[in-house]
Amino acid sequence: PSGIAAAYSAVVQISADGIRWVDEGTRFNLPTQRDAVTFCKVRHFGGWLRIAGTLAPNNRMTVLVSLALKE
Repeated sequence: PSGIAAAYSAVVQISADGIRWVDEGTRFNLPTQRDAVTFCKVRHFGGWLRIAGTLAPNNRMTVLVSLALKE
């Protein structure tokens, strides 16, 4: 379908201060179909965590990120 990226990935990033970010090492493929689901597991990331990905021009994707944080 138009507007859905094909074979793109995202990377988990961590930060000590929320300003400078580094790749944590976890990479996963983004969904290529509407309503598809993907996931990754990350442990011991400290206080700052984000998901970073890049799409080609004129592609778009809406994502919902859910976190289940446990000690």
